Amino acid sequence: MFHLHLLSKYRCTLSALSLITSLSVCFLPSGLLQLNTVCAGFHQDLNAFTVHGKSRYPGLYIWTRDGKKVSVKVPDGCLLVQAGMQAEYATGGHVLAGFHEVVVQPKTIEAIEAAKKSEKSLWRISSTCFTHFASDRTLQPLGKFAGVAGAADKYPPIKVGQ
Repeated sequence: MFHLHLLSKYRCTLSALSLITSLSVCFLPSGLLQLNTVCAGFHQDLNAFTVHGKSRYPGLYIWTRDGKKVSVKVPDGCLLVQAGMQAEYATGGHVLAGFHEVVVQPKTIEAIEAAKKSEKSLWRISSTCFTHFASDRTLQPLGKFAGVAGAADKYPPIKVGQ
């Protein structure tokens, strides 16, 4: 719960955060999806943190700090929390916004075929929670991150909504 730690330690208030839940619905007919089809291109999220539940259909990839592409496997009962650009800004780059994409991989097609054989739904439904700092707040490195050499130059104060 890094964001709650930031809120309490650096005296931000809960009113400084907005929570937006997005519901994504996609039908996955195996005949129309081809291997390596890009469902969500390589990007970083603009918000502070993105929280995902486990998907029935694999295909999410993230990049490590050293540039290695890794397939994500969220364990049962767990959530995936990704840092966005606002978290990077608030930590002066200590926490970096994660690069990610969703691409059809062999395991995606296998999962679709298994669902069809079991007569399970081919609908991919994901509910994602995006946390944002309020758009009228000033975004800048907070607390100890403000004192890191170069942080104020790289992350000057701006309104969140800019």
